[in-house]
Amino acid sequence: HYLEKMAKAEEKKHNFISSKLSNTMVHLQRVQEKKENLNMSNDLAVQSKHMRSLTEKYGRSKRIEKDKEAKKSDIHMKQLSKQERAHNNMIVKAREEKERIRYLKKKMFEKEMSGQKVKETIDFENEQRKEIQKLKRQDHYENYKVREHKLQNIYKQRLINKLMEKRQRADKIKQQQNRIMSFVSMSKNSSL
Repeated sequence: HYLEKMAKAEEKKHNFISSKLSNTMVHLQRVQEKKENLNMSNDLAVQSKHMRSLTEKYGRSKRIEKDKEAKKSDIHMKQLSKQERAHNNMIVKAREEKERIRYLKKKMFEKEMSGQKVKETIDFENEQRKEIQKLKRQDHYENYKVREHKLQNIYKQRLINKLMEKRQRADKIKQQQNRIMSFVSMSKNSSL
């Protein structure tokens, strides 16, 4: 059984090599025919003016073909450069998008942190405002007490002044009454 497999493998190998040889032989024949045809066409081109004009036309058409090939090559190169630019632009845009996302994440984090700071500062400001209002109330109360005390002193002074004025008037009235009484008593004494 093993020998059969080996024989089949050798046969396949032999067939493969023989097909390769036959293919190369056919190819060599074609190349030889092309060479002969080329030599014949060269001989004919040299012998005939008409053939020269044909070869010149063929040369022109070859130049035209070369120009077409060059244009195709230019177009192909332009397309390649466009594709490369588009690829580079996509890479740049992706990088920019990553940077933008990173920046936005950073801003969001800063915003969250600043939100906490803002809350803390608002709480601190509220506490300060309450303390200021408390101090204002105390100050207002103290000022009120001071003003009340001053007003009381002013009222006392006014009352004292009024009482003094009344006493002075009363004293004047008493003096006048005493004078009148003494005058009346003198007149009574003189009339007696």
